[in-house]
Amino acid sequence: MAPFFSKITVASFATFSFLLAMAHASPAKALDTVVASQGDLFVKNLPANWSRSIGEWQYFDVVDCFTTPGSICYGSNPTSPYALPVFPSDDNGLPVKSFQLKQNESIVLFFRTPPKTRYFAFTQYLFMTAGSSTTEFASLSDSLNNAQIGTSDLDGDMQPFNEYSVIVWSPDLGTRDRIIAMLKAQGHPETSINFIPMPVEIQKNSTNYRFSFGYGTASDQFTMLMRMALPESQAELDNYIATNPFYVVKVGPEDGTPIPAPTVGYKSELTGVSESALFPNAEATLDRLTTDIKRQYGAQFSFVSSAVEYTEKTGWDCILGEETCAGDNHDALYSRDTGVIRVKSLQDFVLVVGVNHRRTGKATYLNHSIYDLRKIAGIAGVADPELTSESALYHAGIAPGSLKAKAYQNLYAYMIAYDCAGKSYCLEIPRPTPANPVGLEPGAPFLVVGRSYLEPRSLVRPAPSEVVKHRVFLATKR
Repeated sequence: MAPFFSKITVASFATFSFLLAMAHASPAKALDTVVASQGDLFVKNLPANWSRSIGEWQYFDVVDCFTTPGSICYGSNPTSPYALPVFPSDDNGLPVKSFQLKQNESIVLFFRTPPKTRYFAFTQYLFMTAGSSTTEFASLSDSLNNAQIGTSDLDGDMQPFNEYSVIVWSPDLGTRDRIIAMLKAQGHPETSINFIPMPVEIQKNSTNYRFSFGYGTASDQFTMLMRMALPESQAELDNYIATNPFYVVKVGPEDGTPIPAPTVGYKSELTGVSESALFPNAEATLDRLTTDIKRQYGAQFSFVSSAVEYTEKTGWDCILGEETCAGDNHDALYSRDTGVIRVKSLQDFVLVVGVNHRRTGKATYLNHSIYDLRKIAGIAGVADPELTSESALYHAGIAPGSLKAKAYQNLYAYMIAYDCAGKSYCLEIPRPTPANPVGLEPGAPFLVVGRSYLEPRSLVRPAPSEVVKHRVFLATKR
């Protein structure tokens, strides 16, 4: 999701209705028999004095944002499905979107990892502070992503896809240790057990926040999001989502003094390897491409540059009052590519011109997405498989075999418009239809947001200082 949007008031009945609708978005039971048997055996073998609450694994459906009055989508990424654990019987206020837990409780998640995708990750969040009517939706640490997750690796290929895994997510080391011992006794390889420490307190620049665990209005609410992006086979990912190979349970002893989990926070984004070193003269080459594009369209359109703004804050900054969040993820470098766009003609367009960070090795994937401002929803996007040098040459009017074409091999140029008018390398803003309400009425205001995910060296988001910033222009019909 995207952290450019303000905190959202969730006390309204309309928003609650939207969240409640999400409870029925996917089946509660894992159809993967291995996952189901792992979860059932774990619950069966829990000590008699341990609490247990079996949850559900559900997928976020952007369609519900458009069909439920007053609902919002928190800056959803249209090229990335989201999923989350839900404990309807335990939660206070928002049962399908967040949950509460005691400090000595843990969430244990048995699952099979996705089929081969460019990226997947699990991120923990503080969703709402005690007694508040607005969402923080702020990350608590780095994400557990596909580059770091431990799995069973049954096929021996050292790849994290289509493998079995377990996540133990807890603020209590004592409970964690007892759970891990149970999992090992059950036969889970140690390499397949992942621990996500939930902090008890965070501090930054002499400001701190201590989390309130427990149940009721005096306690905080938490959530977790799983993201997946760019599958090698869409059919395999669709089948994975339909199979829903997850088993979610919240457990904890009824006695004992909690041992606070370590506060991990966020790794440095700096790698010492700049994109300018990997792609010499990138800025000057971008300038030349921009000039060529303006020359190509200049007779019919005038161009105004849009200031591209990176967000460098983390979830902690939101919790401590320095920023607002809407499902931030430290694996993603977010950019506000435009202000609010109000076209004068449906032939007007936005043009994004930049370096393909995937090609230069500074990101695992990148995209640019169109946002409905009323619903705070991503409605369409274009990702790096389409952000090619061919797109740059097309919009610059340059022949593929020319000398200049070689210089532009790491660049892209993509158009976003209500009416692509037959042009290639153009993302046309979809209109809502009776069959699919996700879209914008022609001429409605919109926003464009960018994302660059997972620098392969740091295994978090690319550092803004180490990548070449893309350029964005609004082209207005003369």
